[in-house]
This record gives sequence, structure tokens and C-alpha cells, in this order.
Amino acid sequence: MLQGISNFGELAQATKNLLGVTDALYLPTDNLVVSGANFVASEAIAAKKPVIASENSSVELGALFTMGLDYYALGKRTGEMAIEILKGKPVSQIPFETSKQMKLYVNQKTAQALGLDIKNPMFNGAEFVGK
Repeated sequence: MLQGISNFGELAQATKNLLGVTDALYLPTDNLVVSGANFVASEAIAAKKPVIASENSSVELGALFTMGLDYYALGKRTGEMAIEILKGKPVSQIPFETSKQMKLYVNQKTAQALGLDIKNPMFNGAEFVGK
């Protein structure tokens, strides 16, 4: 089920409506929605329903999890490319790349509030935030 909002004031009602008819919520990468991620997560936790995020910062604000970019690995690879350029390699000879390393980010406090065992194998390899 989708529910669009056009301003921050509509977020509370949309959240309550969706929690009444869904088993979980998904937060897209949208400035308006992310600005209210903390509220959405709080309401969802109270309703004992998870919020799945599209990016890491929403997990830090209370969403249960996301499978997001590993920013450390991305920064490391960017640095390696910068070194190539500084050593004189033309930028045109450096192929375009996309990050292939993803990481599971889980909000530990949210998982516990939802009654989930963080030792469950589904969380293996996760980076926990919100401890």
C-alpha cells in the first residue's frame, strides 16, 4: 500500500493510517519522509511493527534495518582512485564503478523493542547501531 504526503504535517496521519493496515513500513529515500523517520519509527515500535529503511541514517533514527552501502569500503575505493589520478593516470582511463559492497545495518534498540533476538542468524554480519 502506498500513501503519498506533500508536507510534513501529513506525515503523522499517513503513518497512523498505514500502521493500521500493514504489517511493516518502508521508508524511501525522500527528504520529507526521512525528516520524520524518528516519529515514524516511534509509532511503528509502539504498534510492534518494523520499519525497513532505504538508507543508513533512518536506521540510526529508529528504523529496524536497511541493506545499505558500506561507506567505509566506498571511501577506501574512492581514495584508491584518487591516488591513481594523483600519480598521473588520466581520469578518462579509470572505469566507472558502482559499489558492490553492501552491509546490513540493524538498530539494536529497535530490534529489542520489537522482541527480536539479535543473536538470531538473520542478523549475522550486521552492523548494529542504536545500542
